Amino acid sequence: MSDTTRNNDYPFLSIFLKYSHELELLKHLLPIIKFVQILHSKLGYQLTRQTAEEMTFRQFIYKESNGGDDDEIFKSLRTAFDDFKLGWNTVIPLVNRYQCHELPDDKPEMKDDSPVVFGLMEPKDSGIYLCAILYHLVNMQNRFLQEVIEIPPGTCKSLKFLDEPTFDFGSSTSKTKPETPNGYCLQSMYLDQVRSANII
Repeated sequence: MSDTTRNNDYPFLSIFLKYSHELELLKHLLPIIKFVQILHSKLGYQLTRQTAEEMTFRQFIYKESNGGDDDEIFKSLRTAFDDFKLGWNTVIPLVNRYQCHELPDDKPEMKDDSPVVFGLMEPKDSGIYLCAILYHLVNMQNRFLQEVIEIPPGTCKSLKFLDEPTFDFGSSTSKTKPETPNGYCLQSMYLDQVRSANII
C-alpha cells in the first residue's frame, strides 16, 4: 500500500503518526498548569517581584505545609512540583522562542532551589520561559487539531464522534452548531478551564 493510499484511507492515523512524538509532550501540559494555578492561588498579588525572585520552590512548599508539619499538604505540593519540574525540564530544551523573543540557548533548569518567579505567569523577564513552554505545548496541540479538522466529515470513521453536535458538561448537555468550516463540532476552551480529558 502506498503512502498516498494509506493517507487517503486512514487520514486521521496519518496525521496522528506525523505528530506522535510531539503529542507525547502534551502529557506535561496539565501538570504544569495545575502547579501554576496552585502557585497563583497561594502567591498571586501577594508577593513582590523581588520576593518571588528570592523565594525558592522548596521554601514555598515548606511554608505552605507549615514547616513540613502538614504531611498531606507537603506531599501534595511536592508531587505537584515534581510533575511541574519534569514537564518544564522536558519541554524547555525544545522551545526556542516566545512570540518575538528569542530564548537564550542556556535555558534555566527547574530545581527545588529555583525561584518561584519561574512558576508565575508573566510574559516578560523570568516569566517568559513559562509562557514559552505553555505557548509551545498549546500550539503543538492546535496544529494537530487544525490538520484533523481539515479532514472532510464522513471520510474518516475515527472522527465520526465529531460529527455529532452534542457536548456533555456535567449534568447538562448543550447542542451546538458546528463552528468549523468543515462541519465538525469542536469545543474551544481556555487554559484555565483545561482538564485532563481535554488534552490529547
